Amino acid sequence: MLENKKITENDIVMSPRVYKPWEITDDIINKIPKINYYGLTKEQSEGLNIIVKKTLEEIRNDNIDREVALVYDLNGFKNQNGEWLLKATGETNTDKIILNKNSDIAHLLNYETKSVVIISHNHPKNRIISLLDLSTLCSEPNIYIIVAVTNAGNISYIVKDNFDRNKYLEISKEIISSYNNVPVDNDVFLVDLLNNCERFGIKFFREV
Repeated sequence: MLENKKITENDIVMSPRVYKPWEITDDIINKIPKINYYGLTKEQSEGLNIIVKKTLEEIRNDNIDREVALVYDLNGFKNQNGEWLLKATGETNTDKIILNKNSDIAHLLNYETKSVVIISHNHPKNRIISLLDLSTLCSEPNIYIIVAVTNAGNISYIVKDNFDRNKYLEISKEIISSYNNVPVDNDVFLVDLLNNCERFGIKFFREV
């Protein structure tokens, strides 16, 4: 079951808590929940459910400590080779995915103005949507949904719902100001942003 509720720092790492990447098995992939995604039709949700499973299939035979992202456009963008499902992978186990390193994804994000981009990617250490995921969604006009599936098969996602970028920047500054110049961990900032994200037009769901 996925919930759209406020979270605490204890919710950032999903069960089971791990300190190294979880080994991906057929059983884990087969148990990934089927979700009716907010903002998508039943048919679109079914398609995304398939892509989420494929995300873990893509990484388990590679390096399970890396992140991989599968990217596609609801309006049917294809690259010059006729491929509609695009892939970006972190180069090492410490790299985050840089979407624009893939020229086709860069084109999709920067030049296909009518595209509605869906991203499914894995989180090796069972964490929910990250601060980078949220900032990516808020900074890229063409991205509509970002899904994070952990190597243990847990899902969280964020989706635009009348997103207002100016409001996002305003609320981000408001949250930072509330810390009164006291340095805080990124996880604290992430929790505060996710708990306020509906104020700037983002919905956040996580599996419980």
